[in-house]
Amino acid sequence: MEGPASTPDKPITLVLMVNLGSPSAPTTSAIRSFLRPFLSDRRVIDVPRPIWLPILYGFILPFRPQRLVGEYAPLWINNMSPLLYHTGRLRERVERSLKDVPQGPTGSEESTNAVIVRMAMRYGEGNTIPIVLKQVHEEHPRITKLVVLPMFPQYTSTTTACIFDEVFRFYLNPWRRCVPGMHLIRDYATNPSYIAAVGDTIIAALSTYFDSIAKGKDLGTGFSQCGDDLVVLLSYHSIPYRYYAEGDDYVQRCEATTAAITAYLSKQAQRDVSNNVVQVYQSKFGRERWLEPFFEDAVIALPRPCDTDENRQRKQEFADHLSRPKLATRQARACIVATPGFAVDCLETVHEVKEEGGELFMENGGRYFAFVPCLNDKNEHSDALVSIVKEYL
Repeated sequence: MEGPASTPDKPITLVLMVNLGSPSAPTTSAIRSFLRPFLSDRRVIDVPRPIWLPILYGFILPFRPQRLVGEYAPLWINNMSPLLYHTGRLRERVERSLKDVPQGPTGSEESTNAVIVRMAMRYGEGNTIPIVLKQVHEEHPRITKLVVLPMFPQYTSTTTACIFDEVFRFYLNPWRRCVPGMHLIRDYATNPSYIAAVGDTIIAALSTYFDSIAKGKDLGTGFSQCGDDLVVLLSYHSIPYRYYAEGDDYVQRCEATTAAITAYLSKQAQRDVSNNVVQVYQSKFGRERWLEPFFEDAVIALPRPCDTDENRQRKQEFADHLSRPKLATRQARACIVATPGFAVDCLETVHEVKEEGGELFMENGGRYFAFVPCLNDKNEHSDALVSIVKEYL
């Protein structure tokens, strides 16, 4: 009795780049459709359902989407949110770079695998993880290796872990016969290529500022002459403090990125710039305690002079959160802010940090504020991601 004919399909390695997701349009209904599964995920909000669901369906979903329409609409690029637009272009760059990358030991079966790269979102419509995986398995029956790359440089259970959950859920289907070997990239908080790419964008913004106050200043001289008047804020998305207390190592991963960026800037400036770099968190939601200090507090406290009791108290509270007492008496009127926890720009970076943060900083005594865009679809970003993925091919 003859066995089945061997399939001519070539084995495939799938690289799945996954971001959080975005509304499909800047409309009330699309935003509501996005927020519903996002805020229902227990990885994101783990409040007991009898308490949380009435809040979600009674207060948040009926009203918040309408308020967000005006914030989302100006950000749309070619009928797409900036997150979808930049992630899509970044995927194309990564796939082009990976096409000729050898896999596995020379002569092994893996060394002949073709590499395809797909983009998926954890929440949203049309391009979620199960939809994309189903489509790609139908197009390529012999996917023998899967590399999952969450687009979050620092691990946290609220982002990376919920992506892993959805990938695992897809392959729990007992009727899925060809299950690939899986490589889950936890994060890349200190990857040298990523750190250099972020560091260089910050340096470009610093150079623009130094040129504006005295043309021709090099990086080291600029830091030296600006002194305490200049602050480089590194802002990360906050999470509930309780998650950290229960074992989520997000704080350590953010601190590792901050230390690596600070070391890179110091090396390029040929001087220690750690006094000019401050780590903060943004996007607090609800009344529960979240990781601090907050970005909003930084852009209010730092540019203020120590001339009133209210200002001194604000500055002291901010300094206490960081255990950096010198910040209590320091006035920084020039601010460069970067968001190294975001791979591509989105509502939080452009609206909350660039626009609202910039306004607050200038209103409270600042004289210069510059937002450093995320790496988005820059060549340096795709090169960094390729260097990360290559380790798993």
